[in-house]
Amino acid sequence: MQRISNSSLSLPWAGIVVSIVGVLGGQSAPAADPVIHAAWEEPGDPPALDFDYVVSTLPPASPEFPDVELRTGSDTWQIWSTDSDNPNGIGDIGVISSPHPENFGVKIEGPGEIAGAREIKGIILDPQGEGSDAKYSNLTGGRISGNLTGDLTLQKSSGGLGGAASFTIDGDAEANITVPQVSSITISGDAIGVIQTSVIYGSLTIAGDLLGHIEVTWRMLFAELNVSGNVGPDATIQIADTANAVSIEFGEEGHPEMFEFAGDLRLLTGVEEGTTVTIHGPLTPTGEHTPTIDLNDQDVAGDLLILGGGDGDIINGGAVTGIVGLAEFTTFSGTATFAGVAPNCNIKACFSDIDGTIHITGNMDGTIWMSGSVETGGGDLNGTIQIDRDMSGLITVHLDASGEIIVVGNLLSNGGIRIWRDILGMVTVGGDVEGEILANSSGIGSGEITGPLTVSGLFNGNICGDNLEPDECLPDNIDIACFGPDSTVCGESGPACQCGLDPPEQPEGEEGYAKNRYLSFVPGNTGVLTALRVTLATMPADPPHYDFTPWEGTHVWVGEPEEICENSGQRDPPPWGCGPAYPTLTLMVAECVCEPYYADWPTIVGNDVALHVYGQEIVPGGTYEIQAIHEGCYVGIESNYSDPLVITTSRWGDICGIKDSSHWTAPDGKIHVTIDATACLDKFKNKSDAPIKARCDVDPETPQQKVNISTDVMRILDAYRGQPYPFPMPTPCP
Repeated sequence: MQRISNSSLSLPWAGIVVSIVGVLGGQSAPAADPVIHAAWEEPGDPPALDFDYVVSTLPPASPEFPDVELRTGSDTWQIWSTDSDNPNGIGDIGVISSPHPENFGVKIEGPGEIAGAREIKGIILDPQGEGSDAKYSNLTGGRISGNLTGDLTLQKSSGGLGGAASFTIDGDAEANITVPQVSSITISGDAIGVIQTSVIYGSLTIAGDLLGHIEVTWRMLFAELNVSGNVGPDATIQIADTANAVSIEFGEEGHPEMFEFAGDLRLLTGVEEGTTVTIHGPLTPTGEHTPTIDLNDQDVAGDLLILGGGDGDIINGGAVTGIVGLAEFTTFSGTATFAGVAPNCNIKACFSDIDGTIHITGNMDGTIWMSGSVETGGGDLNGTIQIDRDMSGLITVHLDASGEIIVVGNLLSNGGIRIWRDILGMVTVGGDVEGEILANSSGIGSGEITGPLTVSGLFNGNICGDNLEPDECLPDNIDIACFGPDSTVCGESGPACQCGLDPPEQPEGEEGYAKNRYLSFVPGNTGVLTALRVTLATMPADPPHYDFTPWEGTHVWVGEPEEICENSGQRDPPPWGCGPAYPTLTLMVAECVCEPYYADWPTIVGNDVALHVYGQEIVPGGTYEIQAIHEGCYVGIESNYSDPLVITTSRWGDICGIKDSSHWTAPDGKIHVTIDATACLDKFKNKSDAPIKARCDVDPETPQQKVNISTDVMRILDAYRGQPYPFPMPTPCP
């Protein structure tokens, strides 16, 4: 085989070179065609043309882009091309290949570390033939001054050797790069094709735009991935694993307005500890495509910094156990979703606004904060922060909160919502509050809570704003279901809880007269859910027969009201009515119970209609206080109750006074057979001018809304004979 040598050059390493001026079937091409040079560091003869390697200009090659086929295995191949007609004398190369079952290591570099070619149409170093699986190839260094217009392919041996690429492309990478390992690849222009590697153990740098795809199928290990230009809408970056000391960076620091991230980033193991992912430019939607950062339900244990903000989405985030930055001196308008935020970890927007959504699907135990000021800009929450479970961490907003803050679970004792200025938007806590909700939390300016604020559970925390005062009613925009004993306003005593509540009222006429076994009153407070508490203020004693004074100061509650027929005492009056009675056909009654019953009482009882309360606790000669309390107010705080209506029951057996022209008058402090017993006998007969049932129903221990001669009338006669009240008091409510 003929060996053709053009010249020998002295290189900075001990080796021998061979050059060839464009060969076509053994004939010389014009002098302007590229000259292919080959060298290695193997001992002995230099690489021989047509034996150790072949240069061809036959199609698909051409005289302008000659192909180079390496035949003899060597880890020290060096290939370069010169062309006197090109700037700097650098020539082009077609495809460099190694289709033989040998190990190959190739550097594309000229003398003095100049570029080894201007443009290359492909580098296909994949050993072929029998036994080639055990062979490898490496791209060991070098540079081209123009574009790589064809694919770059390397092979790792079945034993795990080789497959590493170290190379610089001063222009664009227009085709696909498939290498088992990236040691150092730099693309000064755009990356348009697919870059696929098993591992980056070094650096992959793209100084221009990323318009194609990057896939790391195994991991990045002590590695850097840098894209200084834009990431196009069709671009995807998928990293299977980010191990330790990894930097993934898009754009350039200090120039966020110059770069856009419009593609998708998929981090299959999230952002691991020791890893920093930085996007300097904004997440920028293009057409119908929204850029996404997909964390594959994995944690952010390192740093995820979206410094350019923008309108893209972070999806499938696990727990934040490191740092997430959503914007820096700009605005984040997208959606960021994470499973939780760990203690001492944070999601931040530095001197930036949040116009989008931060969604935590679990607990939030760290910090979400927006810094900023009027002078620097930023610091406003115009979007939504939603915590789906409990929150023991802090949400801090340096300016106004005009958006929404939603805590579906509890705001725990260490948790807090701290807004440095005004809370203008909606704040909702679905559970209990033991932490704090503050406007003007910094104390250096002013801030009010003017937006709707709702707490559905027990409030035992601290609420503060410049428009709130301790011991006073909260404004109508604040709806807190239940104030606990530890609730405070601005660190002092809690809010007034009886705001707007009227005390029950004494009925007019006969219904308002004192009774032996009933307390009669009009509940009032239309449209408000309240409970009615009955306090046994002073209780009678008639030693040795009874002494009820130990029950003084105890409480019972008014139970669910019922409608009964005035004459018959029948419950659930029939559709055809109860029959004639005076002064009404029916009577509203309720029994004393041990637990609060909340109702809009006028809606059930009727407006200005009396409710008649009975029970073992209602005895003759006692004084009772009836008070209303809002649903949600803590029942253990006396200041939460309305003013009392005081009712004193009449003497045992004293049902009424004399009968005037139309009805029996109020009790007169005496017991008469011809008055009290006769009046109740008239009630037994259901005479139209008889007293109402609540006046004559004195028996049994718990009145049953019936009047009988053998029980009720006889009890009045017993009282007339001087017999004491016969019934015991019940066991006090717990």
